[in-house]
Amino acid sequence: MYKLGFLLIIIAISGCIDLGRVGTHPTLKTAYFDGKPQDVSDCLFLAAQKQRLTLLEDETGAGGLQRYNLKDGNDEDVAWIDLSSGGRRKTSANFYYAPHAPEITAAINSMISQCRLL
Repeated sequence: MYKLGFLLIIIAISGCIDLGRVGTHPTLKTAYFDGKPQDVSDCLFLAAQKQRLTLLEDETGAGGLQRYNLKDGNDEDVAWIDLSSGGRRKTSANFYYAPHAPEITAAINSMISQCRLL
């Protein structure tokens, strides 16, 4: 009986996680920017709008890591972005997105190109 109760709890908890289109094995792309994390996030916000996407702030991670969700027009997560300070006016960004989504890959590449020119 104990095992059945434990199994039901595990099933209930795992059903609450929505990975969106990102999936369980996303592609990782890392980009580096000249600028503070806040400036980079502001630029990525505007660049996302140009791609008809929405960038929403998520929880702050360990060590001041800033997390964002990139959403499509259906309010579905299409990418996760982690920004971290790489020192004086340097920012690194990790983009996690679905491996077989060429439109998302193109949108992320465009956002990176726009914001590298801070």
